[in-house]
Amino acid sequence: MSIKFQYHSQKWIQESDLPEDWFELISNGFSKLAPFFYEASVTDSIDKKVNEAVDRDIINLINKGELRDILDVGVGDGTRLARIGRNISEDYGWGRLYGTDISEKMLQKARDKNIYVIKSDMREPLPFKPASLDMILYISGDFGFIMDKDVSKANRLRLNAIDSAYSILKEEGILYMEVICGDHLGYDKDGKVVHYLRRTLSDGKEVSELSDPFYAKSFTFSEMEGLLRKSKFNIENTHVKYMLRKLNWTSEDSSKSGEIVAQYPCFRNFNIKDIYPNLEDPMNVPNYRTIISIKKII
Repeated sequence: MSIKFQYHSQKWIQESDLPEDWFELISNGFSKLAPFFYEASVTDSIDKKVNEAVDRDIINLINKGELRDILDVGVGDGTRLARIGRNISEDYGWGRLYGTDISEKMLQKARDKNIYVIKSDMREPLPFKPASLDMILYISGDFGFIMDKDVSKANRLRLNAIDSAYSILKEEGILYMEVICGDHLGYDKDGKVVHYLRRTLSDGKEVSELSDPFYAKSFTFSEMEGLLRKSKFNIENTHVKYMLRKLNWTSEDSSKSGEIVAQYPCFRNFNIKDIYPNLEDPMNVPNYRTIISIKKII
């Protein structure tokens, strides 16, 4: 049996326009897909290349900084974190891989991969002791699941999540976020929520009970800069990279997926034309992931 995902009817909505049951739709959807989530996810060559490029970047930071105790927030079935763990150098001793997720079924999959797991809602403070971790990951756009129809509350939740990460990182630990880029959306100050139908196909036929609507927040450069400036972190210890996902919204060409197109140390000198030279042609606007790493320096 061949399982794969297809994404349809993509549109952008305001965070305040989320349905009342958006959180249940997302969490229940992931739980239903736990038995074959990774298998279905890697059938998309574009996302596979982006995930591998992000993982290599993380592994490089881990080994360069001699980091050992790693948390993946929204760990899912643990496949990516386990792969990262297998590539951590043993020269500086052993550490532990931790994962949090709202889905018990996903956590069981991660547990089977020797990941220490805790069931946790990422909208709540991270359930770890102060100064206990070397690196905290929000990958695959998972930071975008911290949402609320009350946008003021949503911004407080996101700031609280960043400050919680700061508190539980050791000195020189790293917060690493891969977020959905929302910079191209009409020059809006804040990114919108991407809404689409995730269809699950088995041997080419849709399995309707496994197909669900999906929501995730995108973020603009200025929005992430504003959050981090308000946080306990020092913005001077930040590095921002734009990683190409798709050449445009309809392209299936993965030849350049995962390439870094622009970098902005400390959020300096951002120019939207660096990443979107053809904003006047919406159909040819590239699709990015924004990669933000920030070190805790006391």
